[in-house]
Amino acid sequence: AGVALLHHARTIQGAVAVMDAEFRDFALGLRGLIRVAANKSAIMETLPAELAGFLASHPLIRVDVEEDISPQIVQQVASNTADIGIYGGNIPAAGLHIVPYRKDELIVVVPRGHPLGGQPSINFIDLLEHDFVCLEKGSSIETLCRRAANDLDRDVRVRVRVGSFEGQLRMIEHGLGIGIVPRQVFEGQLRQGNLVAIALTDTWRMRPLNIAVRDLATLSLPARRLVAYLTEPSRIETAPCRTAASALADLPIGSRSTLVSEENKGT
Repeated sequence: AGVALLHHARTIQGAVAVMDAEFRDFALGLRGLIRVAANKSAIMETLPAELAGFLASHPLIRVDVEEDISPQIVQQVASNTADIGIYGGNIPAAGLHIVPYRKDELIVVVPRGHPLGGQPSINFIDLLEHDFVCLEKGSSIETLCRRAANDLDRDVRVRVRVGSFEGQLRMIEHGLGIGIVPRQVFEGQLRQGNLVAIALTDTWRMRPLNIAVRDLATLSLPARRLVAYLTEPSRIETAPCRTAASALADLPIGSRSTLVSEENKGT
């Protein structure tokens, strides 16, 4: 009986030591879960590579990334269902703490052989006689286009709506319309043979992407570490685009982020 009691006592002592070490990790911000809501542009551009670097340095931190459209991302942060939101900066985010993340350049994409395809640059007003392939209503880019058209007392002729940049580019490739797409997303796609990119001349083509949190002071230490990592000055400069798949492949096994992408949600 004494030997059995000693065995159980040592087992309990070991479990307490493990628990104590885990609590210390949580207190130091070395262990924890960060809930991130991000728009499609961030996920398709630099966020996967940045998460790979962050998680390589913080192997005990897990990140759940949920893809959504920018207005819903702002709502998720406000309602405390996300710790960090990365969204199109043209969407209002009243009451939240906003940190600039980066900018992406919006361009026009047309199918090869399209009448606009020979122009090196174009103004948005000259696109409005053509059919558009757009992302979902309420997405950051769709909102920018709609507002720009309203300022011109015009409408955007939406022929097809899709839920992803991949789907948008495929629809454009097959001649169903033209579209507005971030340059890094376009350049990161493998299939460009039947597509032509044209620079936009409008000032709103440089779209800010922001990070939103409820309150930096009350944010968990792991989440604060991630915000600081994403906003380091060296990372603000636009980096070459990598596909999500290639960046996620670099994540250490066991510390990869969980990407929860909902099929009908957009940028």
